[in-house]
Amino acid sequence: MRPVRLRDAPAAPQVPYRYRGFIDPVRQQIEIGGFMRIRSLVAVFAAAAALTLGTTLPAGAVVRPAEGQDCLINIGQPGNVKIYGEYAGQAEQEYNTCDGTVWAHWQWAGAFQAHHPYSHVVVGVESGYPGGGYWKSGPAPTSQKDVWFAGPNHSLPTPDAWRSWAAVDAGCSALGTLHWYGGADWDGPFDSRC
Repeated sequence: MRPVRLRDAPAAPQVPYRYRGFIDPVRQQIEIGGFMRIRSLVAVFAAAAALTLGTTLPAGAVVRPAEGQDCLINIGQPGNVKIYGEYAGQAEQEYNTCDGTVWAHWQWAGAFQAHHPYSHVVVGVESGYPGGGYWKSGPAPTSQKDVWFAGPNHSLPTPDAWRSWAAVDAGCSALGTLHWYGGADWDGPFDSRC
């Protein structure tokens, strides 16, 4: 028996898309499924391109909750940064009582803002416990007096203990207290002098 070559094989019968005025349900499902897969792939590629090309929101895009809905309260003690021989500012942890999220807040010192207009800060929250992780903002310039970063829900790690942190000019960093949401500060704060 000799092998069948493609040119010798009989052509597959063509199933009409409409058979006697009715839509073929199998072909319709295939076409709809293919369309949905294409839409999903386009959405995934668009999101990946946005992250790769740096079109994410800058740190300053995170703002406090709307006026009249002041849900943020300070938690623990802040960590202070001193760099270039000057006090630069402090990182503090805040808790959003409206939705249960952990926030980091940085406030520049006015004199540092004036003397170092090209400096920047990255702020975030972290928990070294299972389910926690490391969450951070993009760099924010000294032209923004206050920088907020909204992190995840405080109950993600077990135990639910978080700390805020800030890094000025990609190197000099400070840590706020490690606050356990059961009601105690376990560690810190840690100031920096660079």
